[in-house]
Amino acid sequence: TENMNAISSPLGYSGHYGIFPQQSAVETSELLERLSVMRKQECIYRVDDYLQNIPQHSTNVDAWCRSKMVLWCYSVIDYVSFNRETVLIAISYLDRFISTRSERARLVVKDRREYQLAAMTSLYMAIKLFEPKKINMECLAELSRGSYTSSDLSGMEADMLFDLKWYLNGPTAVSFLEHYVSLLPVGTFGTTANRALILENARYEIELSVTQYNLVTQAPSNIAVVALINSIQRMTSVKSIRGERSRIMKSIKFFTGIDPCDLSLGFLITRMHNLRREQTLVLSRRSSPISSVPTNYEQSKVQVPSQPQQASCGHSSPNSCVA
Repeated sequence: TENMNAISSPLGYSGHYGIFPQQSAVETSELLERLSVMRKQECIYRVDDYLQNIPQHSTNVDAWCRSKMVLWCYSVIDYVSFNRETVLIAISYLDRFISTRSERARLVVKDRREYQLAAMTSLYMAIKLFEPKKINMECLAELSRGSYTSSDLSGMEADMLFDLKWYLNGPTAVSFLEHYVSLLPVGTFGTTANRALILENARYEIELSVTQYNLVTQAPSNIAVVALINSIQRMTSVKSIRGERSRIMKSIKFFTGIDPCDLSLGFLITRMHNLRREQTLVLSRRSSPISSVPTNYEQSKVQVPSQPQQASCGHSSPNSCVA
């Protein structure tokens, strides 16, 4: 008879069910199996440093252009109350598309107008696939202030789908994070450290990380682990529960195969920890009008405005953009 209390991790570790008191042996085993599959999947969805050899030029895309488009995507998603994870998916499409270095991708990375179109199309695709409602393509085109038509968007969509080879359902850092948090031995030793707070803080750090081009080559699983480590450090800073941190960190090493004390993670941990200080993205959602797509790329600090300009979209309210 199989001993259901003994768990062999697909990541190369073995242990006893007692390390995960919130899960049954079967549930824990299934979570670990899913994580193993997700790690294999993310290899297919890798992104290259596609700006590395792009010369600095007024028409070429740079990291700042990407950051502005990410923030615009968040402003749209927040207004219509969609899931911010949809932005992660959209930007994954955008980054991987350019990484293909196809003929259209090479044009996009050297033409900011084309890049804006590709970013808008990526968001449209992600919403269409992963949200219960979709944004009307004509309305999205009008958010460009007349720069693009719905035909431009549909044409870009066809090119992107072809170059991405229809790989549209890769694991995100948030999906890894949710699995990790489900396995944490957390929730019974104080109000400061619990699953909900750890998840919320780590998710926000992941959302911030999307704005940073220098993190595009990082695997989503690594981004999730680092966000989780930083969140736990914050949530277990209270002296009365600080002793639990060691137990939680050991569980992270068990189910991820990554040692939180590994010095190679130092850069990533520090970089993501400092993202909060830059304040490029609000934590809470806003009920403000959708802003028009950015058309200028001045080198100044960019934030999602508290009252972004409303795009008419031919409707009385941006809600009419949502079908």
